[in-house]
Amino acid sequence: MASHRGLSAFKGHVRRLAAIRALRAGRVAAAIELFGKAAKALPADTRIHLGLADAKYAQNKPHEARRHIEVSLRIAPHDSKAHDRLARLLTKLGQADAAEWHAWKALSLDPDLPAPVLVDLLRRKPGGEALLALHDRLRSLSRASSQDYGTYGFYQGFWALRLPGQRPVEARLESYGLTDRLDDGMDVLDIGCNCGFLSLSVAPHVRSVTGVEIDPRMVEVARHAAGHLGQGNVAFQQGSFKDFLARSTAAGRRFDAVIATAVHMHVGLDIATFGAAVAELLRPGGMVLLESQDLRLVDWDFADKLERFAANRFMVVSTGDSVDENGIPRLHSLLKLP
Repeated sequence: MASHRGLSAFKGHVRRLAAIRALRAGRVAAAIELFGKAAKALPADTRIHLGLADAKYAQNKPHEARRHIEVSLRIAPHDSKAHDRLARLLTKLGQADAAEWHAWKALSLDPDLPAPVLVDLLRRKPGGEALLALHDRLRSLSRASSQDYGTYGFYQGFWALRLPGQRPVEARLESYGLTDRLDDGMDVLDIGCNCGFLSLSVAPHVRSVTGVEIDPRMVEVARHAAGHLGQGNVAFQQGSFKDFLARSTAAGRRFDAVIATAVHMHVGLDIATFGAAVAELLRPGGMVLLESQDLRLVDWDFADKLERFAANRFMVVSTGDSVDENGIPRLHSLLKLP
């Protein structure tokens, strides 16, 4: 049985290569036949589905080409080139909004993508030039920082601003399940908010968000972004968490939820002391979202850290895991005070 599967896969590879050669030679019908036979042996080979897309487009069948690219993306959702190809095809089909999303996704996955189509798409839409000018301003601030903030100059990507980045915040919020637990009477604190895009994504769901970030360049980015979006219930403060904690404790300031994503190693406190500090900042029944850094290299002991953070103060409401677009595995947990 194993040898039969191996022979079938071998024939699939041979037919795929023959199909590619046929397509290059302009023998489109023969290429489609060969790709179809190859797909039966290798149904999860994205090169076959993308080859079929090229062949269908050559036959002037763009909608069928689109379906094959979408199949490829279901198999490999982080394939930047497939997102880019779909964006270009959707542009030709006059579906600018869908094209824009795939162009943004492609550039988030690969900031070095040759001739990205996103800029052209934004330039054609109302307000697009202002948005591109904002992109230039924000990237110049990020480049001026002493820190490396990931792909395309940003650790956080933000679809609301059509700004590519390593970790798009909308997908993160969905994976956390946080917004389902928020309401418009809540005050939220985002510790180590970086460029503020996660804070800005939470803001429509709550009364207020306070973002604290030690890097002054990122605070500038966050404030420019808030201004462009007209988000008036978000305030960004520059400084260390320790200084913010001292000021808030002295003023008796409290929050209903705290976001602490991949920052516990940078706040200058051991994990148990950090948990106690967060508890002091929360009102009774308050929540905290705690997320790890890379589980392979940095936070391999995150389960133990989570236990020490919670101590006898917090109960765990939910836990989950995720893998970044660049392959970094993480854990996150939502905890709550009694």
